[in-house]
This record gives sequence, C-alpha cells and structure tokens, in this order.
Amino acid sequence: MSNSLANLLARMRAGSVVLGWGAVAAFGRAQLNRLLEEQYLRWLSDSRFIPPMSGYLYVTPDHTESVQLDSLLLGKPVLSFASASLHRSRVTVTMNLIGGTYTAMSYPVTGVPALMSSFSITEDMGYRIEMQIELGHIEGEVDKRGRVTLDLASDPNLKCNLGELPGVQNKIAEFIQGFLAAQPDDRRMFELGLFDFSGYNPLSPTGFYIRTQKAPGSGDSADGAVLVFIRLKARDENGQGLPTDGSNFPYLIPDDTNGANQPLYSAALVLNQQWLELVDETQLDVLKNLLFPGENIFVETPGGRHRPADMLILGNVKAATEHVAVEPAFVNMKGSKVQQFTARKSDGSVVRASWSVSNLISPLAVGTITANGGLYTSPAASRLGKERQPVLVTASYTQDGRQQTRSAMVLGVYENMSISPRVCTSGVGSTVDKIPLRVTTVTGGS
Repeated sequence: MSNSLANLLARMRAGSVVLGWGAVAAFGRAQLNRLLEEQYLRWLSDSRFIPPMSGYLYVTPDHTESVQLDSLLLGKPVLSFASASLHRSRVTVTMNLIGGTYTAMSYPVTGVPALMSSFSITEDMGYRIEMQIELGHIEGEVDKRGRVTLDLASDPNLKCNLGELPGVQNKIAEFIQGFLAAQPDDRRMFELGLFDFSGYNPLSPTGFYIRTQKAPGSGDSADGAVLVFIRLKARDENGQGLPTDGSNFPYLIPDDTNGANQPLYSAALVLNQQWLELVDETQLDVLKNLLFPGENIFVETPGGRHRPADMLILGNVKAATEHVAVEPAFVNMKGSKVQQFTARKSDGSVVRASWSVSNLISPLAVGTITANGGLYTSPAASRLGKERQPVLVTASYTQDGRQQTRSAMVLGVYENMSISPRVCTSGVGSTVDKIPLRVTTVTGGS
C-alpha cells in the first residue's frame, strides 16, 4: 500500500496519533546519511577522525596463522533501517574499508612460514564493518540541549567481512571494535539531531524518547526514519507509551514525489491536537526550530501544513543558506592527475576561498593545489609510498568575520586497477575451494 500524503491524512483523521506526547518528529534516512557524511568530512578537517588502524593478530588458537593489518581506513558511516523496530531505537550502520593492506601468514609446526594471502584494500572491493546500534539520548547540563547520538563503539558484536574464513573475520571484527572503543567520544560519537531545552515558550521541548521505523512499502529495505517523541513545556509529562510493531502507528513521511521522481519530503513534525490553540507562527517556530549538526535546519514545504486532527507539518532537512561544502566531496585519483575543487553555498553560489592540502597518514605524500583556484594535481606515483593515500583538500574562507574551513577527501591510488587477493596460497586438485577474486578500477569501469 502506498504511503501517500492522501493515505496518511486519512489515517490521521481517525484521531490523534501522537500517543499523548506533545509532539512527534520524524527524520528520513537519506538526509540523516547526508548529515553523517558532513560530520565525517568536518572531523577530518578538524583532525578528529578515526585514525588508521594497524595490528598483528593471531587467528588460530595455536598461533599457526596470523593476519597483519596496516593502515586500515574507515569511510563515512551509512545508516540502514533494515533492523529497525518500533520496540526500540536500533539502526544498522555500515562503514566501508577504503584503504589499507591485508597480509595473512601461515606458521606450520613442522615447516617454514608461508605467505597465504596479501592485497591492498580499495573501497570498491566491498570490505566493510557492520554494527547494530541503539541511538543514544544525551542531555547537556551546561548547554541545555538534548542530542540524538550514534556511538560507533556501542556494538560489542560488530561484524566485518575482511578475511577468507569466518574465524578470521571474527578476529578482525574484535580488533576493530576494540580500536573504536579506545577512541575518545568526539571521534566515534556522531549526532543526528539536537533539541534546545532552554526555552520558556509552551511549545519548547523539555525531553524526548527515540524509536526507529522501517518505511512501509519501500523497494529498499534500508529505508526508514528516526522518530522522536517529545515532551513540551505546556505539559512536561511523558505520553501514554511508545508505539510497537503491529500497533498501526503511521509512517509520518509521505512517499509522494515530484515530476522528476524525487521525494517531496524528508522530515515531518506532528503537534498534539491538544495544543493547537497555542499555535501561532512564533510558538510554532520554537517547535520547528529543531537543531541539526552543522548548518542544517528543518524547512517547511510550501503547502506542507495540515490539520486532520493533530497538526502535520511536512518539510525537509536542508542546509542553511550560508552552509558551504566542497565539491566533489570524495574522489579517487591516480598520480599526476588533475581535479578542480569548488566551495559552494547551498544556493549554488561560489565562495571565494584559499586552498590547501594535507595527508592524514604521510605528510609528504601530497600533491599541489592552486591557492586561489582550487585546482589540485595529485603527486606522482613514485611519491605515494603506499597504494592508498588519504589526502584532505581544504577550503578556508571568512564568514561573518570568522575564519571557516570545509574539506573534501582525495584517495590517491598507485595503480589504475586493484585485485584482491594479489597473492594467495592454495592446494591443487578438483576438491580445492575456488578462490574468489575482486577487481576494482579507479574509474569504476568493468
């Protein structure tokens, strides 16, 4: 069944859907993933990124086999609602392995050490980590803000598909989970939304609970939304409970599209019908003024306000007018190639900026960039040192009298094509397992 606006309004006309809460907010997957990408890039610029991981692991109890990991680099976190349930606040988070090397060795008791497998990792090879994470709820004592948080170290059963056998994959997963757990909060805890608890208006938020919900009827099982059930100053009490699977709680973001088949809405806000007499633009702006990481805001869609019973306000999470991003945000480049970078505001206008480059691992393995033009030339292959080099391209500009920076990531690559595994030891004969090979190219070609 379609989750169209018409069907949603018909469901809401049957009576209040907020379960006694002051308001309910819903944020869709696509925009939340955009917020995570922005935070990932900003943290790179602020030197708050998760550092490359290196380690030596014995993967058998008798220490006859080992794996050496060198400079494993994690890509941006990506949300999926495939595991979502209204019973809880769980999401699935994946992070691709975008660089590093893998080497497996054998140490037979009666023989000499032997190389079993070795290769360099590229993102297109499909190696990744996967976590089942409960979204967190943090209230600041100083700034009086409530945060919806995502802690990358909170799943002790993290999974990883790097390695030939499940036992090896489990050892690598344990290593990565321990590495993430050892990172400070500001390197592993992302934010999906904020609420200002310092207001004194009747519709000011005072607290909230989080749930996650799959998108009904979607062809993509990863689609869904984060739901936030909000207490308001007008009556600072919890509702009559929270929804559960099978409770007929509506999906609050309609799936209507425009002429280009693009979704019209990515967020929704529902105000309890009890408080409609309080609604004027000033009061409503207090509730609509939800905060998001970076310079992102909830923007009401023209004609997006409806009163079937509770008030439904439809809109999108968008970058504010002054928000600046570097385009393109992620690039793979072979040595001595050229790429133009541009800093733009959300309205498309170009920002005058000064440009610089830096390497997250090897400070000397960087190319050059025109200081005022943003034209980057990657270093010659002979200077890379490693097969994958993460380079940060940074635009510096002045906004409201303050110096600001925004960045993009370039992965410098040594060769046009990569293969996994590059070296592999195998038996012979018809009963031996086949060796799956993964091949990727800089251009993404077949």
